[in-house]
Amino acid sequence: MSAPLTENAPAPDAVDLELTGVWIALAVLAAARAGLAFNASMALWSLPLPRWLPFRWGWLPTLAASLALVPLIGRRAAPSLARLGDAFARRPLRLACLAAVVSMAVVWALPDRTLFLGDFAMRSGTILADKDPAHLFPQAMPLDILTHVRLPQALKHAVALPVQDLLRLLALPCAALLGMAAALMPAALAIEGAAAIAAALIVWGGGYLGMFTGYGKSAIELTAFTAIAGVAALRVARDGRGLLMLAVATALALAYHRSGVLLLPAAIAGIVLAPGSWRTTRALAAVVLAAALVAFGPRAWHVITTFDSLHHLAPPDARSTLGRWLGVVAPVHLLDVLNVTAVLSPLALALPAFAPQLRRAPRREALMMAALILPALAMLLLTRPQQGLLRDRDVFAQAGAALSVLMAWLVAGLLRSAPGRAWLALGIALSAVVPSVQWLGLMHRQNDGLRMVRAYIEGKPERSAEDRAATWDFLGTSAMVDHHVEEAAACFARAVQAADSPRLIGQWGMTETMLGNYSRADSLFRRAVTLNPDFTLGWVGLGAAASWIGDTASCAEAEHRIGALDPANAVLPQLRGYLERARAGRP
Repeated sequence: MSAPLTENAPAPDAVDLELTGVWIALAVLAAARAGLAFNASMALWSLPLPRWLPFRWGWLPTLAASLALVPLIGRRAAPSLARLGDAFARRPLRLACLAAVVSMAVVWALPDRTLFLGDFAMRSGTILADKDPAHLFPQAMPLDILTHVRLPQALKHAVALPVQDLLRLLALPCAALLGMAAALMPAALAIEGAAAIAAALIVWGGGYLGMFTGYGKSAIELTAFTAIAGVAALRVARDGRGLLMLAVATALALAYHRSGVLLLPAAIAGIVLAPGSWRTTRALAAVVLAAALVAFGPRAWHVITTFDSLHHLAPPDARSTLGRWLGVVAPVHLLDVLNVTAVLSPLALALPAFAPQLRRAPRREALMMAALILPALAMLLLTRPQQGLLRDRDVFAQAGAALSVLMAWLVAGLLRSAPGRAWLALGIALSAVVPSVQWLGLMHRQNDGLRMVRAYIEGKPERSAEDRAATWDFLGTSAMVDHHVEEAAACFARAVQAADSPRLIGQWGMTETMLGNYSRADSLFRRAVTLNPDFTLGWVGLGAAASWIGDTASCAEAEHRIGALDPANAVLPQLRGYLERARAGRP
């Protein structure tokens, strides 16, 4: 195949030295993943996956990925890997269809049962209760609401599937698109052999696979379209083809999520830098981008400048511009940025080892990759999601996909420069894929996933108050679903310690009521309604707890306030009946 990936062929000794550096970086990462499994600290929570998983999920795949770095094993596997890579190069469309099927099969086989990711439970609850998404997700873009709320709300009555399975089904087309993008990467890079397999697996095997397992949110489309845009951008840089695909992927990403604007620099760079006289294609691409900006740009800009600037672009406790910027470089935040990078694009941690390859890359390709990756890296560094980076890692799925495209490009260029080192391809590919599949397994195995989440929030370093409150709230709710009421009460108590929220206090009071601790529940509900006198559920809880301890005055107060706030509330007849019996001296 044509179009070399480097403008100036490096000296063989220099390439050997670079590949040795890459091998060392991967070996260090493998050792860290194994060694940190015995460390109680949660500073590097992304790496010690064997600590949380049974042997067949944890240590066995980790060991396999480590052994693949042994030269003897890598050389034995290289011929088979090369034949498969050549097949990708000769029949890209056929292999893309196969990759789509495999991608769908993997995510379908490993549904997320922990439901810790982002707004997992809230999105499902919106569909189950037929709630209006405009009140719960005012920041969502039109296609997000249509695809992930309105469509499943309409389909749930027509198909005999639980909501979670319905959302998994609706995510399969995007899983297929991700698989196809990965399979088309070798053709975009004009590579064959083992390097082709490594590049394809790097693009497919990011931790963003967890978005395709029933998470009803636009992160899945954003991930797939970013991977497609990355592949198209490299094709544009190489021979000018793929420009329209790049523009369409960018437009669709923007229609689904405001972060789609981060693909605009790459799309514009493609129009400007595409080689050859592709006037019609350039014009069509420009029209597509212009139409997307007209249709979705104002909405995206409004959300970014209002909702995001308040909730996502500063630490929750920042009180000034200086506090905002100091928060960006806070050690805990930088550690978590490193962690979320390791989850979403595991090979990206070895990026420093590829610095020489970056320096000698063709100018046009380097510019296209810079236009793709720099906006994503800025978002990764500057964004402070409300529920912490572990839980809200879906916010950074786009950055993870862009990083994976970058790493595939660098790996392909380096391996192509040294065909004799093709044996490294297997180790590189497994270093990317194994941690991501392990994350799928961890979230699939509910008890293991919850154990990891609890260790994260209990361990060092201490997380922000908002992160602690949200995580303990999640753990308490999960315990309630599993009918572990005492555990739920303890979790909600920890959540209230972090954030004195009426809702959290009410949750804690509810568990104490279920445990028969009515006096404690009474004081908790009183505390909740003192903080928020319009908190209807707090008054409901106070009325119930007061009736159990015979506090008719508090019960009457609760009945009066509920009647004013929600006259149709179903608990009112019960409270009024209790008060009538109490006043008449009847039990």
